[in-house]
Amino acid sequence: MRGRKHSRSTAPLAVAASLLVAACTSVPVEDRSPQDAPTIDDPSGREPVPTIALLTKTAANDPSRFELSRMIVEAWQEAGIDAELLPVDDAQLNSRTFAGKDYDAFVVSYGPTPERLDPDNLLSRFQSANATDSGTNVSMFVDPEYDEAYLAQNQAADEDTRRAAVAQAQRILHDEVPVVPLIYPVVGAAYRSDRWEGIEPAVGYPVFNIWNATAATPLDDRDTLVVGTVFEPPTLNPVLVETLESQIPLSLIYDTPLAIGPDGETVERAAESVEVSGAEVTLTLRDGMTFSDGTPVTAEDLAFSVEYLRDNAAPLYAAGLAGVTEVRVSGRAVTIALAAPAAHFADVTLTQLPILPRHVWASVTDPTTFTNETPVGSGPFVLQQHRIGESLTFAANPAHYDAPAVAGLELTILGSFDAGVSALTSGEIDLYDDVQPATQYESLKDVDGVTVVETQSHGWRGLHFNTSRAPFDDRAFREALRSLIPYEDLVDIVMEGAAEPGGSVIAPSLDQWHDPDVGPFEYDPAAAMETLADAGYAFGPDGTLYYPESAGS
Repeated sequence: MRGRKHSRSTAPLAVAASLLVAACTSVPVEDRSPQDAPTIDDPSGREPVPTIALLTKTAANDPSRFELSRMIVEAWQEAGIDAELLPVDDAQLNSRTFAGKDYDAFVVSYGPTPERLDPDNLLSRFQSANATDSGTNVSMFVDPEYDEAYLAQNQAADEDTRRAAVAQAQRILHDEVPVVPLIYPVVGAAYRSDRWEGIEPAVGYPVFNIWNATAATPLDDRDTLVVGTVFEPPTLNPVLVETLESQIPLSLIYDTPLAIGPDGETVERAAESVEVSGAEVTLTLRDGMTFSDGTPVTAEDLAFSVEYLRDNAAPLYAAGLAGVTEVRVSGRAVTIALAAPAAHFADVTLTQLPILPRHVWASVTDPTTFTNETPVGSGPFVLQQHRIGESLTFAANPAHYDAPAVAGLELTILGSFDAGVSALTSGEIDLYDDVQPATQYESLKDVDGVTVVETQSHGWRGLHFNTSRAPFDDRAFREALRSLIPYEDLVDIVMEGAAEPGGSVIAPSLDQWHDPDVGPFEYDPAAAMETLADAGYAFGPDGTLYYPESAGS
């Protein structure tokens, strides 16, 4: 944490979205073109660069992300770039970005999930093979040199070789600019410590995670842990889930073979042991597990899950399973053969992989239309009811090897972040763990009976460019936009100093993998104008930015 304040002030982050959007469009055209901007007297024969639309979440849903986005658009406008801010709800943001790739640029929040302790989780999102409408390469970035670096780190035989390849991948992403990590925030969460014990900070989601969901123990006669969130899962179908944020409710229902423990180390979960030998990984399942409908969990179920999620191109899992060439079953043991050794496979893929009941899913020939309204899993909780827009109610699975201390858990959907703060203060909820910057939880520090947890994030908030459409298919244009972002203001004003300016897609807190030579980025309008000029862009007499000659849409 930088711990310093900027002398400028800002309005409360939860200010009405309409007022902030209006502020973003208030820069007069004649005042936009910065000094040293490339200009032309006659733009005849050139195409104007279209208005850039920056997608983000609404101010009510994610106040700080909205404000980051607002300041970026305002800075671009001040530099003469025709830009607009488009705040949308969760469902629209996911459908237009991760699902449909129908966007120009958008501000993303990669939370500090345990799976991202390994660099493969983020690096895999830029593989060329995943640059499809339904793929995980949300920037639609295609670069053979990057693919080589990614595969080199993925298949490295030793850590030094892998570290060098991870560094090369970071440098390529820095140079080619499909994404701009903006800030590495300090994140917060809070819970009612006057009511609950057994809740301990953990790597990743600090408070609401599988470990605290099962360990939380009431200090009075209550028997249900009530968790508040502003995010409603768009689906309960593991084949369709697209983000780790959406996976959280499913992690209560479905077991995984392995898991990232509270201290960041990989531990056995549904598997009692794991052995890695070259390109083969062998898991031995615990004995005596059952699904929520009473059917025994078998090695065949795990083998089926691997192949089913791979073959149906499940967005969150298929990339990690793409190298699977064969799955063999022997008793309780499942051997997964890979095309080549994969450094990430156990720590990333197998810690996320849900074990699906074969007797349910084998008959689902088209999982894209399967709602999975009554999920059957072997996890520590069983879904009882889903009231859309209101809550998800879970009952504890007392037969689970890590049986919850509570009888039930309720995930309450709240209308805004501020509503969650109020609900925790009043006692309506017991735990609030929307991973937001720690400054958003500041007011709760003075509430009796509430404990606020803060951790340095190994995730980041950043800016994705859609490199499959003009003008973002031009690296020079992306580089110029990156130089026009006021990183210090994002840290000092929006984050109130509780963040570091961005640079690499691998956060500095992951010092084993972070390349210190990548970033942090700097605000440099002069460099942006020079980059645009060298690439042939120019502003016309009316302040409109034009493509280079013989370019454009």
